[in-house]
Amino acid sequence: MSTAQKSGVRIVIIGGGIGGLSTGIALKRQLNFRDFKIYEQSWDISGTWHHNTYPGCASDVDTHWYSLSTDLNPYWKQSHVPQPELKEYWKQLAVKYSLYDQLVLNRQVTSVDWDNKRQLYRVHSQDTRTKETFLEEAQIVISATGILFVPFHPAELEGVKAFKGTTFHSARWDHSVDLHNKRVAVIGNGCSASQFIPIISEDSTTQIMNFCRSPHWYLQWSRGAFSKTWQRIFAHVPFVMRMYRNMLMARLDLFYVLVFSGENNPRRAKLQKQLAKYIRSQAPPEYHNRLVPDYTLGCKRFIVDTGYLSALHRPNLDLNYDGIAGFTDDGIVTKTGEKHSFDVIIFATGFIVDKYPLKVRGVEGITLQEYYDRKGGPEAYLGVTVPGFPNFYMLGGKRHVATNSSRLNKKRRSEHNDWSCIGDLYGGGSSRHLLLDASDER
Repeated sequence: MSTAQKSGVRIVIIGGGIGGLSTGIALKRQLNFRDFKIYEQSWDISGTWHHNTYPGCASDVDTHWYSLSTDLNPYWKQSHVPQPELKEYWKQLAVKYSLYDQLVLNRQVTSVDWDNKRQLYRVHSQDTRTKETFLEEAQIVISATGILFVPFHPAELEGVKAFKGTTFHSARWDHSVDLHNKRVAVIGNGCSASQFIPIISEDSTTQIMNFCRSPHWYLQWSRGAFSKTWQRIFAHVPFVMRMYRNMLMARLDLFYVLVFSGENNPRRAKLQKQLAKYIRSQAPPEYHNRLVPDYTLGCKRFIVDTGYLSALHRPNLDLNYDGIAGFTDDGIVTKTGEKHSFDVIIFATGFIVDKYPLKVRGVEGITLQEYYDRKGGPEAYLGVTVPGFPNFYMLGGKRHVATNSSRLNKKRRSEHNDWSCIGDLYGGGSSRHLLLDASDER
């Protein structure tokens, strides 16, 4: 391994997904600040919309709401666009704002250490191709690693190593695997599985068994196309696109006001009955008792039904709620003792969201995760700063996840809190260096 190359910059942003890119855009637009770098460990940008390429991958939030408020796009063709179009949107913004001047691709940040003597961070990174190491000194570090990045493989399923067939996680879809004439096990029935199962089950030769643990509340898919006329109206008639976006925001917020209005609200009870009725109207009768949740609305994230429920009528798709006891060289053994043989196992088990994915050491020499463990769980001031980690900010940090908005707009709220601090530090480009730290006092 080579000796680390050393350099300096005022701000380091970790992650070139939508959080890191929107942070870079805001630094340039709001603070006229350019002395920063964005480290992205992959070969391309866009984060979630770069890594997740499974069949049917799309935003389940209306695209006009899932766009930067500063860069609305009047030419979206659909209300919910697929992954390639979302990725292209962010790549175009990176070009528009010259972010490639600050982007460093194929660069993985391995650790971040606070230097008490020099009052700055030492950012260690590595080229993912050559393994060359680098050391960057930064006054501010902004974590935009996201929570939909590290695929989650449940510990109880580690026995999959005994399986001799093909396995992969839906978040790292293996497009070299042909599922035609294959027996496929899909483990998990969350958001990703509900999008790709209707697609892969269209091939009647693909025999699919979906292993499920718990039910979900499904919302009816309201995907629609925007005609050329509407695109021209959005582009040329003042305020129409902005008003449409605000309407989407208000509709979503009002929906969640109803969801969390209390179990005694008759309108909420009516909504729950309507959703249960929708599930029964779409799915085969033999699955009704399994698919309709026995818990109330709002306990788990809603899933937008993109055809999953109706796909359950297909003869090549079965649900299994028996639980997984273990794996053999050619399949899965359920907790009832039944054995099922497969050629391919696809994990649709989500992401690791309860552990911070990076070693960041603060003034006391402990890592951010160790601080969380000491406190008995994650905590952060305004969701973005943590005591003992001065000038370190997180986008979408712990306890900053809301359910009544798009993920993008949660990140934007995080950025708003960050800018109030960073603006004080640099005041639009001044050279002064202040030390800002959160307090754990209440």
